[in-house]
Amino acid sequence: MKIQGKIIAMGVALVVLTAAAIVGITHFQEKRIGQRVTGIIENQARQETAKVARSIHLMCEVMRESVTETVLNNLKVADTLLHREGGISFAPTTIRWVAVNQFTKETRSLVLPKMLIGNRWFGQNRDAAHPTPLIDEVHQLVGGTTSVFQRINEDGDMLRIATNVIQTNGMRAIGTYIPALNPDGTPNEVVKAVLRGETFLGRAFVVNAWYITAYQPIWDKGHKEVVGVLYHGAKQENVASLRQGIKAMQVGQTGEVFILGGKNEHRGVVQISRQGKLEGTSLLDLQDHRDGRFFIRSLIDKALALHTDNESDIPVAFEQFAFRGKGEKNPRLRTAAVAYFEPSDWIILAVFNEDDLQAAQDSVKAGLFSIIRSATAVAAMVLVLAVVIGLLMARNISRPLKQTLDMILNLEEGKLDQRLNMTRRDEIGEIAGAVDHFADNLQEEIHTAFDRLAQGDFTFKAKGLIAKPLARANVALNELVQEIQDIADQVANCATHVSASQEAPTAESPHTTDSETLQEEMAHTVAEMNASAEDISKIIKLIDEITFQTNLLTLNAAMGATRGGQRTKGFAVVAEEVRNLAARSGRAAKETADLLENTADGSGSDSELADHTAQTLRKIVAGIGKITDLASEIAVASREQSLGVNHEPEPVTESEDLQKGSASDLESTVPTETLAQQAQRLKELLSNFKVMQKNNLAAWTELQTQAIARKAQNQSKRLTNGREPTKPG
Repeated sequence: MKIQGKIIAMGVALVVLTAAAIVGITHFQEKRIGQRVTGIIENQARQETAKVARSIHLMCEVMRESVTETVLNNLKVADTLLHREGGISFAPTTIRWVAVNQFTKETRSLVLPKMLIGNRWFGQNRDAAHPTPLIDEVHQLVGGTTSVFQRINEDGDMLRIATNVIQTNGMRAIGTYIPALNPDGTPNEVVKAVLRGETFLGRAFVVNAWYITAYQPIWDKGHKEVVGVLYHGAKQENVASLRQGIKAMQVGQTGEVFILGGKNEHRGVVQISRQGKLEGTSLLDLQDHRDGRFFIRSLIDKALALHTDNESDIPVAFEQFAFRGKGEKNPRLRTAAVAYFEPSDWIILAVFNEDDLQAAQDSVKAGLFSIIRSATAVAAMVLVLAVVIGLLMARNISRPLKQTLDMILNLEEGKLDQRLNMTRRDEIGEIAGAVDHFADNLQEEIHTAFDRLAQGDFTFKAKGLIAKPLARANVALNELVQEIQDIADQVANCATHVSASQEAPTAESPHTTDSETLQEEMAHTVAEMNASAEDISKIIKLIDEITFQTNLLTLNAAMGATRGGQRTKGFAVVAEEVRNLAARSGRAAKETADLLENTADGSGSDSELADHTAQTLRKIVAGIGKITDLASEIAVASREQSLGVNHEPEPVTESEDLQKGSASDLESTVPTETLAQQAQRLKELLSNFKVMQKNNLAAWTELQTQAIARKAQNQSKRLTNGREPTKPG
């Protein structure tokens, strides 16, 4: 996959993974989130229900304080009227009463003095339509209920002799009394306070209902003894504003509030309800449809266990139950928050229907689904955007990389003039600048190196990447040129000696020995020339091997650069240039080999000329067999070494006469001259090359050391192998 595809794939993969993670986690957490949110909603609903119960508790407390103050003020009005009428006194006559205990309903007969207001007797008026002194006047002024009590005995039982409190039969509740002791034997709080000379303010049971009351003691003339009580009160549940406020309370969408009695005969009895028909009915027997539990009783018990120390911290208890109300098909799961308003003995019951939360739960689920859908849509859009951005970024990165690759390929083909010339200021721009700089340096080095080599300067030392390969090639070429120079010198010497040997037979007999010596020197020189030619061939072979190894190294470097990626692209370029240099070195070696081959051919011709010369000399010195045999051996050895063949030279018969020898002398002069000409031509060719001279001491020493070592090795091989002697003709 190309880098452009990799960048796009990477961007898309990251976006897909991120989006999949978000959607997956959201989907996985949907149920848990729904449960948590439902729990939060339910808890919030419970808290709201508790707030309703506490709010009603506060309303009752505020109303109680307000009514208490009103009742106290109204009591003061009644007291003022009482004193304005002349106060309380007793007549000398008595009257019989049938006294009824307002709690137990027990009756007893009493005879008490008549109680007068001023000079008027209150009478025993039970008819609500007939006015009673003081009582109806107070009612006309402030409303509420007013009563006058007469003390029955030392215990403090108080008989109601005048009142506008109406009984269930519609009659005034005169003749009822408040006992000093409650049915349970505890002191009555009203009587206890009054006998102490205090005014009682608070909730009290009056005849058949609970009132917010004020009881003030009535003293005798000397203010020494409590002889009666002046009362004013208001029925607690008859406060219109409080009742309307409680009935208007709603919990949730369908929940409501109930006020129940907490103790005694009012326990579980509905005092206030939005459903007016339920007022006065008992709910104690209502059961939970799940397990048959009497949940109202449980709620009342929990409420009575609560104690409010201050209105800033009103305790609330909770109860869950299933109940089917009127008009409902199935039981509904409900949660009730209950509080206790002790001054009125009210159980405040705020009921919340939990199915009202269904809409909120459905809304939460819809919201979660909408989140998942939105996340999916956003992920899709981000994916498309990532593909577009990734494509643009990939093109921005891959395009200059493609240009760089094309330039490197052109460098591989030898096109060193191409440049990227990028103006980017990022890392890619830095790489492009480095590649351009590298190409500039490479072009300069290669051009300089090969220009110098083309001029025949083998002393040139390159810099940079091609320094070491070129140095090795220079050393090899210097050795090659030196060897060729040695060969040329040897060939020239050989030609000189052969010419001298040609002139020897025309002289006297002593010159025959000189001809023999020259013939041997010529053979030896040709042999050394052939040996040097073999050494040069080995050097050329060594250069070919170096070229081959260099190609292998450059191939490995190119492969390593390919695996290494962008950071090693430069090594591939260097490897390619070294390979080109190796190829050119190979071609130079081949041209040198061709030159040596021509020289070898010339040496072969010279060997043949030497052979003819030897034959001519044999004809001239036919009588001197030893000299002829030695010349023949020289010719044969020269021919074997130069041509590399394994056949014997043709013998020269002793029957040839001196005339033929003279003709051969003329013919042998031509090969000798040809050999000299070849040697001269080789020197001229070598003069075109600039090699290391002795003034370059280090290079010259190294070159001579290598040449001496190689000559010693060659001589050792020849001594070890030996030469087969040739047979005379």
